[in-house]
Amino acid sequence: MIKNTYLDLGNRFFSEEKAASFPAAKLVLWNKELAQDLGLESLDEEKCTAIFTGQELLEKAQPIALAYAGHQFGNFVPRLGDGRALLLGQLTSSSLNQDFDLQLKGSGRTIFSRGGDGRCGLGPALREYILSEAMTALGVPSSRALAMCLTGETIQRETAEQGAVVTRVASSHLRVGTFEYFAAQEDVSSLRKLLEYSIDRHYKHLKEEAEPVFQFFKAVAERHAELTAKFLSVGFIHGVLNTDNFSISGESIDYGPCAFMDEYHPNQVFSSIDRRGRYAYSNQMPIALWNLSRLASCLLLLYPESARTSQSEVFIRELHRLEKLFQQKRDQAFCKKLGFDFVDEDNLELVAKVLHVLEKQKLDFTLSFIRLKAFLLGEEVPLEETMNSKFSCVLGDLRARHDKLGSSYASMKACLEEANPNYIPKNHLVEKAIRLANSGDFSFAKSLLEKVVEPFQSLSKEDLDWIRGVTDEERVTETFCGT
Repeated sequence: MIKNTYLDLGNRFFSEEKAASFPAAKLVLWNKELAQDLGLESLDEEKCTAIFTGQELLEKAQPIALAYAGHQFGNFVPRLGDGRALLLGQLTSSSLNQDFDLQLKGSGRTIFSRGGDGRCGLGPALREYILSEAMTALGVPSSRALAMCLTGETIQRETAEQGAVVTRVASSHLRVGTFEYFAAQEDVSSLRKLLEYSIDRHYKHLKEEAEPVFQFFKAVAERHAELTAKFLSVGFIHGVLNTDNFSISGESIDYGPCAFMDEYHPNQVFSSIDRRGRYAYSNQMPIALWNLSRLASCLLLLYPESARTSQSEVFIRELHRLEKLFQQKRDQAFCKKLGFDFVDEDNLELVAKVLHVLEKQKLDFTLSFIRLKAFLLGEEVPLEETMNSKFSCVLGDLRARHDKLGSSYASMKACLEEANPNYIPKNHLVEKAIRLANSGDFSFAKSLLEKVVEPFQSLSKEDLDWIRGVTDEERVTETFCGT
């Protein structure tokens, strides 16, 4: 039985909605492991199709569209909200003993649709399914995918494509933009209610704090420091880190024009709408801090007016501390990718050397770290092409550093294997899965999923097509939001 605790917040926080009619809907992907964890394993295919397109409701489900605002590419929009999504409520994970939101994405128009059709295309839905499951398997805090259904409709985006509904599972759908929605209206009462709800959902240990507002801000920020470091360490580019896509839980949500880098470049952008590179790979850390500054400005309203000036200085000092924390987390993640379980200047110099060679030689990010891992562990990578000579040289420097330190093989191996996956959803593989799925063939998408949900499994010669670099003909240069 599902529950919906958002209803307790009152109707300023949401709009009650219902899904569009999809009489020809069909279930195409079903996450059995996640379904079992949420107590849904007994649903048959017909029931799944009906429930996860919104045609039928789980017992006690009350679908709503959440209200929120957001800074989109730096420009504030005071009213956004779920324009193509319905939140069904929460189910409890049996493994984590924690409530998770179930949300239908692509289920039709809501009061927040702003002239849109409320639909989602197969491409964005399938990308979200694959990417969110891959990120979870990589150890990145992330929403997950429970189901994907075709709606039986054709929708028009960049091209005509099949309509789809993907069911997202997340710790919550609270965003910085949710706080901005009420802050912009100077609705302090709702803002305080939102803070209390957020603490209850995600930071129960703060309930007894004498200063919960500031401690809440610190807790959210520290989770995002971890999340951003994870993004960078696996070569992930979210693509639209607007404040309405920036979660209070510290999870990655809203997989739109996201992508994993092929060749390493710090200014890499894939999103078709990010014309100035605001959300480029290397900008994700400063943008996360900028988004947190927007959260701080909202939380200031919870202080008496006479105390806001002094409290703003406290937030500013904390943001300066967070700059260092974000950098520390990034440095730790990259030192681990080189097999080091600690950070010092010499290790960071080697990190910089490796990344410099990757950039100048235009080498594949993930594949290069697979080679690095194999080199240090004395293992073979089943690839026919020879290693780039300049990369080989810097690997020699790295080996010398480990030899000088007398690195424990076990410790080095643990770091390398934890930080360097063999399988990621490379862009050309995701695009191939989408292309075949649009023609009715989901077999490649399912095979890709099998690989990326076990990203650290060992390699064999049969797996080369999953890890090799992209050819010019396969290269993906742009990804799209799908709205």
